[in-house]
Order: sequence, then C-alpha cells, then structure tokens
Amino acid sequence: MKKMLILAGLLGAASPVFAADSALTTALATTPLHHAVSVALGTLPDSGAVDTTQHARPSDAPATSGAIPTLPVHPCAAPVVSDASATVSDASSALAIPACDGEHKPVSGAIDTDLDDTTSAAADTHDKGPHHQQGGKQAKQDATITATNDDTSAVEVTDGGSLTVTDSTVVSTGKSSKVKKSHEEGQNAGVLAKGASSVTLTDTTVTTTGTGADAVFAHGSKSKITLTDTTVSTSGTDSNGVVATSSATVTATDSDVTTTADDAAAVATTAASGTVKLKRVHLQTAGDDAPAIETTSTVTATDTTATTTGDAAVVVAEGNSTVTLKDSTLTGGHKKLGAIAIVADSTGSAATTSSAVSVTGGSVTATEGAAITVANVKADVKLKNVDVTADSGVLVKAAANAAFGVKGKNGAVATVTADSETLSGDLVADKLSTLSVTLKNGTELTGKVTNAALTLDDTSTWSVDGNSTLTTLTSTETSTATALDNIEGNGYTVTYDATQKANKWLKGKSYKLANGGKLTPKK
Repeated sequence: MKKMLILAGLLGAASPVFAADSALTTALATTPLHHAVSVALGTLPDSGAVDTTQHARPSDAPATSGAIPTLPVHPCAAPVVSDASATVSDASSALAIPACDGEHKPVSGAIDTDLDDTTSAAADTHDKGPHHQQGGKQAKQDATITATNDDTSAVEVTDGGSLTVTDSTVVSTGKSSKVKKSHEEGQNAGVLAKGASSVTLTDTTVTTTGTGADAVFAHGSKSKITLTDTTVSTSGTDSNGVVATSSATVTATDSDVTTTADDAAAVATTAASGTVKLKRVHLQTAGDDAPAIETTSTVTATDTTATTTGDAAVVVAEGNSTVTLKDSTLTGGHKKLGAIAIVADSTGSAATTSSAVSVTGGSVTATEGAAITVANVKADVKLKNVDVTADSGVLVKAAANAAFGVKGKNGAVATVTADSETLSGDLVADKLSTLSVTLKNGTELTGKVTNAALTLDDTSTWSVDGNSTLTTLTSTETSTATALDNIEGNGYTVTYDATQKANKWLKGKSYKLANGGKLTPKK
C-alpha cells in the first residue's frame, strides 16, 4: 500500500488518501528522489514507514501543508509525470533514469547498467572495468575497458554475441593461473570471442601485461575477431598477440602486433584448426622462443612484415598446417630453426604428418640458421619470385632435430620447388632425411648440394659452389649433353648415386662440367 502511495505522490495524483496523510506527504518531500523511485518500483524493500530523520528538512524550511510538494529534480532524473490520469506503466517509463557521466550530466546513447546485458544498443562511451557479454549485439566507442583481476578477460563475448569496438582502449593486467588453458581456451585474454561470437576492433589498442595473457583470442567454431587499424601488444611471458583456435578465425588488416617477452608469438593458431588472415600487418617480437607466426593450422599473410630477434620468423608446428605468404617480408633466425621452421613434435615418423608453405614475392632473411628448416615432418615448400638469403649460407636444411620426435626416426621429408628464383646458398639433408629440389622457369642456383635430389628444367641453371653429393639428378632436356650444359662445375666435383633408377640416363659414367669440374658416380 505504501509503495502505491509513494508512486501516486511521484505522479502528482490528487488522491484523497494521500492528501489525508500529511505525515507521508512530509516524508515524500524529505526523501531523496532516487530512494522514493526505488521503493516505488520495487527495487528497494518496503521497510515500513519512511525514515524522515536522516534526511530532515532544515529548520528554516517552510512547513508543509496538505498540498503535494514539488520534489527536487536530479539532473540525471527523468521528469516526474504530473498528469493525474497517468498509469503505473506510464510512470515506469517516465521514471527511467539515464546514465550519467562523472559530472552528473546525462549521457546520450544506450543505458548500460549490466556488463552482461544482451540487448542491442547504440555505441557506449563509458569508461569502466571489463565488458562481459552473453549473446546480443553491442557497440563501444571512445571507451576504456580494463581488467585487473587474474584469469579475467577485459572483453569477453560468448553465446553468439556480437560486439563492435571503435576508437577505444582495452587493457588487461591480470595473469593466468593456468598458462596452458590461456593458450587453448583464451583464459585471461585481453579480448576473447567464443561460442560462435564475433568481435570487431577498429582504431583500437589492446594491451596485456600479465603472464599467460594473450591479447586477442578467438575460440571455437564460427567465432571470429576482425581487426582494422588496431594496435596489439603484450609484455608478459607466454602471452601471444593474436590467436585463433578450435576452428575460429582472426582477420587483421592495417594493424600492428608486438610482443616483448619470451614464449610470446605475435600470431598463433593452436589446438586444432584455427585460421589467421593478415593483410598489411606489422608483426614484431623481441623475446626468445617468440616467433612472429606460430601455427598448427592455417595462416595467410599479404604485404605483411614479420621481424624477430630471438626465434624463427615463422614456425609451422605439428604437421597438417598451411602457411601462405605473398609480398611479405620475413626477418628472423634461430640456430636450429632458421627463419622458417617446419617441424612436428609428434613421436611418429616424418611421413605421418605433412605441412605446406608457399612464399610468393617479398623476402625471407635468416639472421641465424638456414632460411628454411624441416625436421620430423613431411613438408612441401614453394618459392616464387621471393628473395631468399641466409647469413649462415644455408638456404634449405632437412635434418633430424633432437627437439622434435624420436631419435633415429625424426628426419625430414622435404620437397622444395623454386620458380623464377635467384638463389645463393646451400641445400643440405642429413642421412635420416630426404630433400628434393626442383628448379624451374629460369631459376638460378649458386651453391653446394648435400644428399639431395635435384631437378632442372631447360631454362634453369646450377652454378656449383662446393663439392656436392646428389641422390638423383633429373633434367627435362632430352639429351645428356644438353642437360649437363645447365650445370657449371667451377672446378668442383659432383657425385651421384648410380644405383638409383632416376639416374639411369647417366649410365654410371663421369662427365666434364662447364667451367671445370666433373659429375661422377659415387664409389
């Protein structure tokens, strides 16, 4: 009954019962508006008579009469309905109090009183803590979104939700209690989309500082994150920049991704079938064991730069992965992994898993190790019109690596096709590995070949730069003499395995090479 009386007073209704209760009239005049509204709408309990002592009127205030008093209006309150015929539902609408900024001025746009609100809303400009959203469609603009607790994302969108963030700042300072969970499921990520949800970031910065704090993380089928003109950075160990996992997709355009600590890749796809697509993106890492790209599934990059100082620029791990690079610049190196490493941790033989790397245009520069390293995996590498260099002098190395697979079974099976290339460096395979290299469409190779199969078309050449051993030598030329014209010996000896069927055309004989040197069967 008292709730209805208070509501009637707020509506300005001339109720005989209300007018007769002068004490209640006085209570209304001395009770803060927000309290009266809360009681009227049922958001505060009705505890009986209204306390008139805590908010007592000053002694010099005029005494109240039977007339309904005029209540003060808070700058963020909606106007009180004065029409006596107004209904309770009208009052509920009229009493809605809009959001306020720090100066108690109304803020235009949607009301966001619950970080888990699932309703569609216009862009919210509030500065606040984390934004956690279950379903629905929301937008944030000129916002600062922060998370300071451990195992807490600054932005988390689930259950098919959709969030657009523009001209905003996202900061996470908490750490993960389980680093493995952070990499597999996005625990403690700066921005997390999962459960078939989507997040779009435009002109926004995302920063994390804790351990196990990946910055941008998409998890699960149909989950996706899109970045445009966005800056991503992490400074904690085990904190990747951009991650897609479990069939999720991340697309980045005209953006920057930087990590500064160890074990922190700029881009990573982990735990099965994530996809990352990059266009005009700058990737940079400064820590050890921190590649620019680390993938167990699919990454494509166009007009992208990737620079590392403590690891390979690209690590293709676990097999069954695909990396496609176009007009991109890679610079990095690792003593055992080189600039591009294609490896697998699995204990099976190399033939059980397969990965593919295609590089067209741009450049690959190995500051340490081989330009391309393959270990414990079957790999198909395609190079076309790309500048490939290695400070070590080794272009391709297919060899066992103690860090991958089982000793004695962890060699590589590598196939390399060089199309329209000018290559300077060595091609090397160990006794546990096989390396097959095809030169075509005017490709020029200058270097030494060790324990590899070499195929040249009639437009390609090999300038020998050290004594070499071939498993097989194949040419598209129809005659032996013409085929060998494409090889300049430069005074070195090249041996081949006469027992191999593919070498039958050489008839087990020795041949003089152009510019000195010879081709001879292995003894």
